[in-house]
Amino acid sequence: GYQAALMAPTEILAKQHYATLRAWAGPIGLHVVLLTGGMTGAARHEALDLIKTGKANIILGTHALIQEDVDFKK
Repeated sequence: GYQAALMAPTEILAKQHYATLRAWAGPIGLHVVLLTGGMTGAARHEALDLIKTGKANIILGTHALIQEDVDFKK
């Protein structure tokens, strides 16, 4: 029931880690989400909702992970 977050120094690196972890974690039932400062609109809102509700098990991102509007469930 816990969540894990991995912060990368650049958006490009965060996306690379996201792709890799999604390929590994998806088959075992873990939901991986990407959150970066460059995300806007519906994509950002969806990511924030998945994080807040606990549906996101692993969150990859940039400094956006520590902004005030990010509310981790656990």
